[in-house]
Amino acid sequence: MSVYFGSKHVTNGCDIKPSMAINPPKITFTGHPGELYTLVMTDPDAPSPSEPSMREWVHWIVCDIPGGQTLSERISGKTLVSKRNH
Repeated sequence: MSVYFGSKHVTNGCDIKPSMAINPPKITFTGHPGELYTLVMTDPDAPSPSEPSMREWVHWIVCDIPGGQTLSERISGKTLVSKRNH
């Protein structure tokens, strides 16, 4: 799986500014053909690492993502949750 906000490739420990996260990320995925996957995007220390009063905040859940997509295809599936924290 690869995640991009605009042209920025997201990796572990990577900071994303709110202005970059206004739109959903571009996510590419490869899985086993014929199988379905679920993607869950959370913020484990919302609203900030220094004051995690909400603890885990769910931003996005997409289910029924078909496996076998190549890295040039965008994630497709059923969006169950899509929240923006402004």
